[in-house]
Amino acid sequence: MAGRMTIWATGVRRRAVGGADARTVFGADPEGRAVVAANTTLARDFATGDPVAAALLIVVITVVARLWALPTPRSAAAQPSLASQPQCIIEPAFYMSDGLRIAAWIMKPPGEGPFPVVVWNHGSRIWFEGGRMMDRVSDPTIDTGSPCHPFVVQKGYMIFYPEGRGYYLSQGPRPTEAVRSQRDTISFLYGRAADANAGRQWLRTRPEANNACVAIGGVSHGGVTSMLASGTAPAAYVTTIAQAPGAWYGTLLGLAEMVSEGAKIAAPILIQHAANDTLVPVEISRSLARELQLRGRTVEYREYPGLPGVEGHSLFQLGYFPIWGPDVVRALDRAFAGCSR
Repeated sequence: MAGRMTIWATGVRRRAVGGADARTVFGADPEGRAVVAANTTLARDFATGDPVAAALLIVVITVVARLWALPTPRSAAAQPSLASQPQCIIEPAFYMSDGLRIAAWIMKPPGEGPFPVVVWNHGSRIWFEGGRMMDRVSDPTIDTGSPCHPFVVQKGYMIFYPEGRGYYLSQGPRPTEAVRSQRDTISFLYGRAADANAGRQWLRTRPEANNACVAIGGVSHGGVTSMLASGTAPAAYVTTIAQAPGAWYGTLLGLAEMVSEGAKIAAPILIQHAANDTLVPVEISRSLARELQLRGRTVEYREYPGLPGVEGHSLFQLGYFPIWGPDVVRALDRAFAGCSR
C-alpha cells in the first residue's frame, strides 16, 4: 500500500483532489490518517526527548520511502497526465522554543519559491462528553497523507503549522493538564504564542519562505494564540486572522488579553465567528472587534449564520472552506500585495 511509505518522508508530494464537493475535497484522508496513527506511536516512542533520535528516524524513513518510490517501467499510455502531477509538498520539521523541541509541518507548492507564508495555529483538540474531558492532543495537525490546502494549490502560499507545546511530538506540558484552571490556560496560550513566534524566526532559515510576506492565523485556541503572538511581535506579521477565538468554553476568557495585545498590532486583523457557536460565545469576537476599532486598529469582522445541524464552532473546518475561505483569501491577498517578492 503506497500510503504506508509516506510517513515522515521529507518532501512527500501530494495531489490536490478535484471533481467532488467541498467536504470531500478538503476532508481528511482516512487511509493516510490511519497509517499515520499506526506509525506515529513508533516515532513518538523512538524520538521523544531525543532530537538526535528524531532526526535519525526521519532520515531512515525518508531513505526507505525514496527507495520505495523508485519509478518502475511503464508504457507511454500509462504516463500520468499533467493534471495528476503533485500539487503540494509536505515536510515535518523541528525547532526550539523556550528550550522545548517543537514539532511542525510545512505544506508548500512545488518549486523554489520564495512563497508567502501563513503560520497557522491549531485549536485545543480538547472537548467534553458527559462531563468527561476528552482529547486528541497526540494527533498531528496534518500529516503526509493530508490533502493539499486550497491556500497552497489555488494561491501558491506556503503554510507553516506549529504543533503547540505538549501537542503531538512537541515537548512541553500535556495540554489537558495545562488548562485545568483559567489562569493556567492563559499562561499556556502565551506559551503557545511564544512557540509560534519562535517558528516565525526559524522560517528565516528556509530559503523557500518569503520572510517579507508572513501572516498568522488560527482557530479557537489557535485564534487566541495568533492574537497573542502577533501582539508580542507586531512587526513579524503582515496580517492576523482569528477564527472563533476563545480560551475557555462558554466564557469570554482571553478577551482582555487579546484586546491588550491586539492594540499593539498595526497590520490589518480579520476576526471570524459563527453566530450559532455554542462553545465559544460569539460576543467574544464582536467585543474584540469593537474594542480594537475603538483603539484605532484596522479590523474586519465577519460573522456567519452557520449551517443547520452543524455546531457553529465547527464551521471553520476545511470542509466548510467555501463559506469562510474567500474572506481569508481576500485578507491574505491584500496583505501580501504590499510585500516584496
